[in-house]
Amino acid sequence: MNTNRILTMAQAISEAMAQEMTHNPDVFVMGEDIGSYGGIFGATGGLLDKFGKDRVMDTPISETAFIGAATGAAAAGLRPIVELMFVDFFGVCMDQIYNHLAKNTYMSGGHVKLPVVLTTAIGGGYSDAAQHSQCLYATFAHMPGLKIVVPSNAYDAKGLMIQSIRDDNPVMFMYHKGIMGLPWMSYLTGSSNAVPEDMYTIEFGQAKVMKEGRDLVSENLDSVHLKAPIKRLAVPNVPIPYSRPLEQFVIPQVQNLVTAAQVLMGGRVMSKAVA
Repeated sequence: MNTNRILTMAQAISEAMAQEMTHNPDVFVMGEDIGSYGGIFGATGGLLDKFGKDRVMDTPISETAFIGAATGAAAAGLRPIVELMFVDFFGVCMDQIYNHLAKNTYMSGGHVKLPVVLTTAIGGGYSDAAQHSQCLYATFAHMPGLKIVVPSNAYDAKGLMIQSIRDDNPVMFMYHKGIMGLPWMSYLTGSSNAVPEDMYTIEFGQAKVMKEGRDLVSENLDSVHLKAPIKRLAVPNVPIPYSRPLEQFVIPQVQNLVTAAQVLMGGRVMSKAVA
């Protein structure tokens, strides 16, 4: 195993896709210019030559159609990777993303799995105007049913892509154009690093400690200590249900606020808190 290879983020993403496509015949790729062109930001480079047109499919310019097709293919048991060329284009296919891809597992009671990886390019800084330069990961991170991945380097990109493909839920994999390592778009650096040849995954939702430190220690934080931990009261990370009792259950009510206040105050609540 060669652990000292230096790959760009584009090369790492492409390698992750290729290894998973070799490992699992249910994995395929579709989108605009992802075949012979290799994706305009290099994320699918070399895949067409390795796997052919049956598994690496260039599509017409109809985001609603091919994202909808990916959703249907996933429901039928396949594991599609589908590319939305720019995240800014989500407006033309939002119904497929939000009302079908993100919700159908929930609406089916968990019976329909949608293991779709929706890749998309984010970021600006190279004069591509307002419709091609946004990030929008926070926008999608607020939508129940979607997992959001934004790698910062080649090593993480490969491990997170393999994890995304293997996940049974829809994942939006967003890569910043400026750190893909393309010669014509090298206005940001630092994303190319050592990437092992072997397959590996990086678990979602785990913090990565880049460097241990002692700058923030308890004795230096006396002015900001809280008398009780912060408690967040909000709608759970699920769509709003149709059922009236379920709807009332997930939306915070007056009594939820009173109970949360009682917990924070150690069970003691002033009478005015209920009013």
